[in-house]
Amino acid sequence: YGAMHEGKPIGIAAALLDCDLHTLEILHIEVIPSERDHQVGRTLLEKVQAEATRQGAKIFSFIYPINEPESAAIE
Repeated sequence: YGAMHEGKPIGIAAALLDCDLHTLEILHIEVIPSERDHQVGRTLLEKVQAEATRQGAKIFSFIYPINEPESAAIE
């Protein structure tokens, strides 16, 4: 999934949906620094979760590294 603003990409979320196990694993989410604190990441996650739920997912996971520069934006 991607987020656009004024025709430019500002964020992306990648996920793996396993319909057999009814699971969704968020693999990656990224928002450009100038667009952080504008709910872009939250909106991307909500869209991914809504689509996964629509397709039958019941278990969601999102694992990210700690003590990495990009982790501060998630926390």
